[in-house]
Amino acid sequence: MADHPPPPDPPCVRRPTATSAPSSGRRAPEAGEALGLGLGSARSVGSVTVLQPAGSDALADIQLRGTDGTWRTVGALDGPYTRVNPAGRTADAVRLAWRAGSAAPQIAELVVG
Repeated sequence: MADHPPPPDPPCVRRPTATSAPSSGRRAPEAGEALGLGLGSARSVGSVTVLQPAGSDALADIQLRGTDGTWRTVGALDGPYTRVNPAGRTADAVRLAWRAGSAAPQIAELVVG
């Protein structure tokens, strides 16, 4: 079995907190809400990985903002671990656009590679 070097550290990791509501501690997202992450400048995006706690059922589209300012969907959340490969699209931001009827979002990490 060959030795392999460890994978490189991801270039960007974000640990957002859940939005709180006084009565329940968490609330479902409202229409038009999203969790966004700016990349500083436009660059090629090789992957987007989203980690959620086990049992989370948040529904969101994974979107990239192109250099023309248009958001394009490149995937959707799918359980506790979601990884999409947007084929090197150029983007300056990533967002999770919550879908209608989604449970309260609980995102542990959003990694852009």
